[in-house]
Amino acid sequence: GTSDFQKVTVASFPTSVGMVTFIDSYFIVNENDTGRFYISGVNDGLTWDALDFATAESSPDDLVAIINAVGQAWLFGKETTEVWTDTGDSLFPFRRISGAKLQTGILSPFSAVEIDNSVIWVGRDKLGQGIVYRAQGFSPIRISTTPIEIFIQSASDPTNIRGYCYQEEGNTFYVLTGGGLETSLVYD
Repeated sequence: GTSDFQKVTVASFPTSVGMVTFIDSYFIVNENDTGRFYISGVNDGLTWDALDFATAESSPDDLVAIINAVGQAWLFGKETTEVWTDTGDSLFPFRRISGAKLQTGILSPFSAVEIDNSVIWVGRDKLGQGIVYRAQGFSPIRISTTPIEIFIQSASDPTNIRGYCYQEEGNTFYVLTGGGLETSLVYD
């Protein structure tokens, strides 16, 4: 094995990938403009079988982000989110968790961050966009205020807002930056 970065060149790899994450020995990628996600061979990011995919299909929604949070695959669509877990099934190991369908998707794909055994992201749903949510179990809980939401919505490119976390003096902070925001936003 090697620890060098290498380009995936197998024909079975999707031609347009949005994000990659790693869960329980599998690399997982979402295919752009579809609801599909693919898994790699076990501990092998260069091996991909064209049949090793599933579709986040509880709602017809393209996947735009996928992250590993609390050991589960959070599959964010434009207006909905599903949470899948590794069941160990030999045919395809991942299955949607019963009841783990959120009627809130994601506006800014790179805003989704695992924090304190939860997930925070800038959301979007059928009614609008730009609300910051924190998952409480499988329920999206609004944590932003109306002025912050107006600020996010007025960004020149809110789909490119990025999120990250850091700790200082015992407090964990969630930061939103980029995407044309006039200034970074921080949540404690």
